[in-house]
Amino acid sequence: MKNKTTKLILLSLCILALFSCDKENDLEIAGSEKWTIHTLGETLMKNHVYTIAIDKDDNVWVGTSYGLDMYDGTKWTNYSSFLKNYPVATITVTAITIDTEGNKWIGTFGGGIAKYDDENWEYFNHDENISNSIASDYIRTITIDSMGQTWVGTGSNGVAMFDGINWVNYTTDDGLAGNVVNEILIDKQGNKWFGTGTGISKFDDTTWTNYTYYNTDQLPASGITGIAAEDSGRLWFSTQKGLSLFDGNKWTAFTTETEWLEARSPALSVAIDNAGNKWFGSNGWGISKFDGSNWTTYKYINDERIPPVNKIAFDSKGTKWFATNSGLIEMSE
Repeated sequence: MKNKTTKLILLSLCILALFSCDKENDLEIAGSEKWTIHTLGETLMKNHVYTIAIDKDDNVWVGTSYGLDMYDGTKWTNYSSFLKNYPVATITVTAITIDTEGNKWIGTFGGGIAKYDDENWEYFNHDENISNSIASDYIRTITIDSMGQTWVGTGSNGVAMFDGINWVNYTTDDGLAGNVVNEILIDKQGNKWFGTGTGISKFDDTTWTNYTYYNTDQLPASGITGIAAEDSGRLWFSTQKGLSLFDGNKWTAFTTETEWLEARSPALSVAIDNAGNKWFGSNGWGISKFDGSNWTTYKYINDERIPPVNKIAFDSKGTKWFATNSGLIEMSE
């Protein structure tokens, strides 16, 4: 039997004021967890956090509607220097991933990709006159495969793959389920899974297999927002109307209020921690954890509408990080 527990987070006034908060006293919760929110002020340049990535030193890299920030556990650094390549004063960072050499791949909304090796910046942009340039400058997600190839999901032009020299682009004409690509996951077999606005695509480098609301029982919606893989290979998908689990043969939907935060409400993000707990971010209903048997929900005590949770990440110490529309939330247990 699956049980559901709700924990209510008590917000302090400093969060409501949207200023930098005291790290020790900014959030309280009825439980053992410690919550901290990082917001506008001496920390983030903007409160709208789209994405996060954590490097080998547990530095937290944050993409906001104003650019790129990094938190080393003590202080924040704003990386506005990479903006000099762009004709606008600010650029929204929508995707960050870090490769095995420590390079940061920064995806932007309209500015293409910037690669940072901790000293130098390299830029990749769409050029309609060059056939092997990246498909679009509107980036939604970036993933690196085991061969070091970079896979990029774009906002309207499908998937782009960079082999270190050239870009290869894939669209619905090639077999992709949709050209709006929100998430990419590469499984242990090297299969690429693409979460699009109109379904899921699996690509084994030869064949495309598509799963949508219309051809897949227990997939609650075709709009896919996130993908995460268990060690066993089972895949979790967050969708516009709840969650779905795929074990390679069978799909199982989690859409009821007993299983999910609000019946058939949008799920925006999914991640799995080192203990195997599944974490899900919603579009305003809270944060949910599933340990395989029990569900735990975290909501603000004085405002049930917790900010939309766009991304979830974990550092080596087990700290949970949540990118939201109202700041970066840090949770330690």
